[in-house]
Amino acid sequence: MAKNGLLRPINRIDPKFREIRVDQKKENYIGAICGLGVDRFSDQPAMPDHDMEVAFDTNITLEDIFKINGVRMAINIVLGSEQAVSNWGEDAIYRLQDSARKKLMSLIQGTTREPFDAPSTDKPYKWNQLDPEDILGHDLQNTPADSLVLLHLHKGVYLRSEGGEEEEDEIGVEEATLEMRRHANWLHQAATSATSREPIVCRLCNMTWQTPQLLQLHLETRRHKDKENALYD
Repeated sequence: MAKNGLLRPINRIDPKFREIRVDQKKENYIGAICGLGVDRFSDQPAMPDHDMEVAFDTNITLEDIFKINGVRMAINIVLGSEQAVSNWGEDAIYRLQDSARKKLMSLIQGTTREPFDAPSTDKPYKWNQLDPEDILGHDLQNTPADSLVLLHLHKGVYLRSEGGEEEEDEIGVEEATLEMRRHANWLHQAATSATSREPIVCRLCNMTWQTPQLLQLHLETRRHKDKENALYD
């Protein structure tokens, strides 16, 4: 018997394209349409018989999407750039595979998810239903991590917080900012290291990367760049 909520994240690892659904208040992810996307010439579903509308029965978060993308990135890099990967050495390849495996297992065996009674989407089996301003894109287009022929990376969707943002305590903010600036500079140095064998933690985004190559791809994402630029605002 499948674990409650298991099939929902797994369904989002496999399809070539996925467009997430949100509720009317934009507070929760309620489902996704999975399939081959839209034909760019006709603006109609490329192969509607292959599309699948998935309703979430547990709480799915943006962090889940990041983990799913981590698995998809590993598949794209290993299968789509074999020549480059062959120069990394067996240890780096193992860590890349191990990172993908851990992300996949954390999705399957992670903390028990709260049940979620998702409302129905207004337009099932219809693509391009999101407000473009709410889409959280990435800067990995045209890189081995976001393959045109294998697996596109999923895009998150902005959600409104029910309680709003907590006010940040001003005491020690300047010192903390300086520390994070030093950390950001160190990350760029670590991304160029050819000898690092330990996992590298990006404290800005609270994410761990198993190889300098994966860290380098992360540093190019819009999410990280926005956080890094905010340190100098």
